[in-house]
Amino acid sequence: MLGEQPQASSDNVYAQDKIAHNENIIYKCRAFGAVVFGILAGVFGLTSLWGLLVYVISSIVISIFLFATLPKLSIDGLFTSWMSILTGGFVQGAMTYVLVWTLAYDIVYIFF
Repeated sequence: MLGEQPQASSDNVYAQDKIAHNENIIYKCRAFGAVVFGILAGVFGLTSLWGLLVYVISSIVISIFLFATLPKLSIDGLFTSWMSILTGGFVQGAMTYVLVWTLAYDIVYIFF
């Protein structure tokens, strides 16, 4: 009819600003974890593959923590997918980790 509006299906409704906000929160959690574990790796003097192994383990721990703290309800409308929660921000977190790791290592073992 002339004045009718089509019915929107509920499975296609996404608020992109809310999804972007939620993914930004996930990124901030990963960045904070990368800073904390980077400081720990630098202070303990881990170098080469041991330091990278700490980042991989810390990333897995953060993913498990995020998975455990999210509501057990459906993530539709909150995130794009489960993979975006578990792996989102991995590369950016790695860059933050390497920066803080080398800074902490230099402060402890080179300057003192």
